[in-house]
Amino acid sequence: MTLQEFQTLLDTRGPDPAAWGVAQRLRTRRLLRRSAEARRRLAAARALAHGFETLQTETVAPARLRARLRAIPATHPRTVPDTAAIPGLPARWWTAGAALGLSCFLAGMAMGAVWLDDGPEVDLATVVYAQVTSEEDWQ
Repeated sequence: MTLQEFQTLLDTRGPDPAAWGVAQRLRTRRLLRRSAEARRRLAAARALAHGFETLQTETVAPARLRARLRAIPATHPRTVPDTAAIPGLPARWWTAGAALGLSCFLAGMAMGAVWLDDGPEVDLATVVYAQVTSEEDWQ
């Protein structure tokens, strides 16, 4: 095991050898026997883990500060009312769905107007012939 592999193991699994695999623990023991740098890194990782364990994780704010923080949502000028069209569904989803539906409708109308059937095909020669023959009949 190299020092880089050992450091990666410390970073991903922590300094507790019980969290490592059996093969990794054996390789780590061999590395710790021959490398002072590996022993130093393990000690530093253990000290860091111990420091995190002893940190106070929850700090209680004074009652006056907690009351002020709870009052912010009710009095804040940027509070946005719930404008959802469907209760429980955020407004942005409803508007996105409406915009998508409208755009699909408009695209369908445009494509329908382009591809409208103009009726039966008319041959220009037939029209001219009909026009000529009908004028001769009148004379």
